[in-house]
Amino acid sequence: MDDCVGQMRKADGSLQKPVAYLTCNFNRPVNGKPALFTHDEVITLFHEFGHGLHHMLTRIETAGVSGISGVPWDAVELPSQFMENWCWEPEALAFISGHYETGEPLPKELLDKMLAAKNYQAALFILRQLEFGLFDFRLHAEFRPDQGAKILETLAEIKKLVAVVPSPSWGRFPHAFSHIFAGGYAAGYYSYLWLTYWRQMLSRALRKRAFSTVKPGSRSSTTF
Repeated sequence: MDDCVGQMRKADGSLQKPVAYLTCNFNRPVNGKPALFTHDEVITLFHEFGHGLHHMLTRIETAGVSGISGVPWDAVELPSQFMENWCWEPEALAFISGHYETGEPLPKELLDKMLAAKNYQAALFILRQLEFGLFDFRLHAEFRPDQGAKILETLAEIKKLVAVVPSPSWGRFPHAFSHIFAGGYAAGYYSYLWLTYWRQMLSRALRKRAFSTVKPGSRSSTTF
């Protein structure tokens, strides 16, 4: 998702509505069959759509802080990560998808297997995210131009604290860590893991009520 223009009140008093767009790269139809999405592609679509909703449903009329602009890192990934939850709910999957020939929803047994695969080695995933977040923080907090970046040395120190699986000496992961260099997440990568917690809290609130309720979700408008 990217924003085209944010909502703003113009000098003539008119209101410029927010505009956002999704740039998608899905597989084309093959051999006369329709284009089919993988589950990962559906998750990505819902994630980016969450960013789009965040931008377009704003009530703020000042450009610098409307939509996705000026959002604290503690909240910037909440709408997008929350939207991912629908891709794992049986009721939601039955509503948004189906077998392309029969229209039958995804079998519960298959969804259970997908959930098991998703949660496999989840602790290692969390440790990896901690590693990324700590590396991002330290890189931006401790950099001294007169001493050099010490990028690989900093990463090695962090790995000693949190990593379980050692990396090869020739590894150069920081060279491809585009999120904090070209992706706009400098000193803010931690928000991915932090917002995972809030996503689960909001998801639990929804599960306690009817599937289509909006009351639990409305709390987010006063919290974030």
